Amino acid sequence: MDGQRFDHLLRSLVTSRRSITSLALVVGGVIAGRDNVESKKKKKKCKAPKVKCGKACCAVGATCENSACRPACPSGQRRCNGACVDTASDEANCGSCGNTCPSGSSCESGICRCANGIVCGQVCLPNGECCTADQCPTAECGIPTCVTGQCGIFPAPQSTRCSNGVCCNDQCVDTTSNVDHCGACGDECGPHATCNNGACRCDAGFINCGIGCHAGVCCWYGDCPSGYLCHASECVCGPGRIECAGSCVDGTCCDDADCLDNQACTANQCV
Repeated sequence: MDGQRFDHLLRSLVTSRRSITSLALVVGGVIAGRDNVESKKKKKKCKAPKVKCGKACCAVGATCENSACRPACPSGQRRCNGACVDTASDEANCGSCGNTCPSGSSCESGICRCANGIVCGQVCLPNGECCTADQCPTAECGIPTCVTGQCGIFPAPQSTRCSNGVCCNDQCVDTTSNVDHCGACGDECGPHATCNNGACRCDAGFINCGIGCHAGVCCWYGDCPSGYLCHASECVCGPGRIECAGSCVDGTCCDDADCLDNQACTANQCV
C-alpha cells in the first residue's frame, strides 16, 4: 500500500470513531432521559384524599387490599376478608374482623352474647358460672375469684374494719351481737345463748358451766342460796334436810302432808 492510500484510510477511521462516540453520547442521553421520566413516573403521588394502592390511586372511600382498590362498603359496614359485613351483627366478625362468636351465641351490637349463660373464649357457659373474676359479685370483705367456673371470695384479713363491724372470714359482722362471732371472730356462743355487748349470755333457765349453756341454775354450791347444794345443775338440800318455805332445814317434813296418815309433822320430823 502506498503512502497516499494509507493516509486516506487513517483519516476515514478517525472520522468513524468520532461518529461512533457522538452516537454513543446521543443514545446515552436518550436513555438517561427515559430513565429520568420513568423515575418521575414512579415517584408520582396520589392527591388527597385518594390513597396510593400499587400503581393506582384509590377513589375516596375505597380501600387498598393486596395492591388493588376495593370499592367503599355501604354505610354501617366494613370490609373484612374482601367482603362488606356489619360487625354489629355478623357472628363471624363480631365487633371486629375475624372475631367469631362461639356456637350457641349471637352477635348483638358488636358483642357476642349467649342465649343462656355467658361467653368464655369460644364456649358458652351456663348461667351461674363465671369466666373471669370481674363477672363475680364484689365483696366488702374479700376479693372476688373465679375457679373452675364458680365465683368465690378470697377473704380479707381477720378483724379488718368494714361498714357493719369487722371482717370475719368473708363476711362483715357486728361482733357485739353475732352469736357466731361474739366479741371476736370465731368466738361462738353455742345453743341456748345470745350475744349481748360482745359477751355470750345463756337464755333463761340455762347456765354455762364452761361447756356451753345447759338447763339448770347452778354450776357449784356457790351459785345456790345458803344451805343448798348444787346437784345436776339444780340447787337442792343436802342429805337429812328438806326445803321448807324456801329454806333448807334439818328434818324430813314441813307439814303433816309430808308424813304417813297415822303420823304428824313435829319439829320437821314425822312422829
